[in-house]
Amino acid sequence: MAEAAKILSGTAPADLKYDPAIIWENDCFNAKPIAGQFNEPDDFLWRLWRIEQNNHVILQVKDTVACLIYNPDRQAVALVGQKRPAVSLKNGGDGFLLEVPAGHVENQDIDNPRAAMAREANEELGAKFDLDGRDFGLIGDQPLFLSPGHLTERMWLGYAEAGDEKFDQAKCIFGLTDEGEETERVWTPIYELDCLDVIDMKTFALIQWFLYNHQPAEGAAENADHQTV
Repeated sequence: MAEAAKILSGTAPADLKYDPAIIWENDCFNAKPIAGQFNEPDDFLWRLWRIEQNNHVILQVKDTVACLIYNPDRQAVALVGQKRPAVSLKNGGDGFLLEVPAGHVENQDIDNPRAAMAREANEELGAKFDLDGRDFGLIGDQPLFLSPGHLTERMWLGYAEAGDEKFDQAKCIFGLTDEGEETERVWTPIYELDCLDVIDMKTFALIQWFLYNHQPAEGAAENADHQTV
């Protein structure tokens, strides 16, 4: 996304890789790629298209997943705390954000988005879910477009329940260090969810789904603690 912003502002580096021979056309639209970046020919990171009919720009990116994880032992959900550059750019400050675990659907996950949910939860929360995704259920039968006016990204939403035994209790900082990712696990009691200040769309949607479908146990507010480990 940062490189796409550079292209739109006219400051993109000249060595970005993309294939200008690719043309997208159907009965409604004709488009040509104007930039892109690839790991390899069949694995793009992103691609910008210009729609010939109206000169709009479409950003093509991989589909994604997001999931909410409820821990009945703590009567709490596991949220990810991390600093987001886009939030800092728009709102100022360090960009710290509470959100549900989320990430890309890689090529090997296209037919099983639940596997992507398990991988992201393990990476960002220090969880120990089976990598086949068997612990997760999908919400709905298709992914949802996030911003269809300019973005191809669709997101699968999911849910899982897991007790303390599914989480690494010895660490409090997680994430992929080789990608510069640093995340913390924040246990948020379910009685705080309806008044939590959420500014992330996927997190808002999943919390609202949870509040609508979940009946809290009696005494949850008295027995739950807000913790970061």
